Amino acid sequence: MTTKSQPLETMKNELSLWICDVNFWLDEVEDCQTILEQKIPLIDEVPEKKKLEQFQNQIIYYRDELLPLFKHDLVEQKEKLEQTSDESALTTSHKALEDRGNAIAEQMKERRRQLDLFVNNI
Repeated sequence: MTTKSQPLETMKNELSLWICDVNFWLDEVEDCQTILEQKIPLIDEVPEKKKLEQFQNQIIYYRDELLPLFKHDLVEQKEKLEQTSDESALTTSHKALEDRGNAIAEQMKERRRQLDLFVNNI
């Protein structure tokens, strides 16, 4: 399977946009944490407390592991692009980063939807 080469500037611009996306997602995760903290005093049933704990664990995972690692990989790829004039060498890894970013975007949408449903039912 061959991947069509993209111009270096296009890949650099995409990486910059994806880094902005990660920064937005990190802000979104912090907003979710704030929302949960506001709801803690309202939760008194065990099933709701367990659900709250699940959301907090997801927040920790996204905030402390998944998003920082993805951002690191994006920055690393951008640095590699700055040092090369041969985009074909990085096209495959660029596509893999794009796929990861799309998957994370979908996960973030779903997690936020689930959180909104949870807090609106408290």
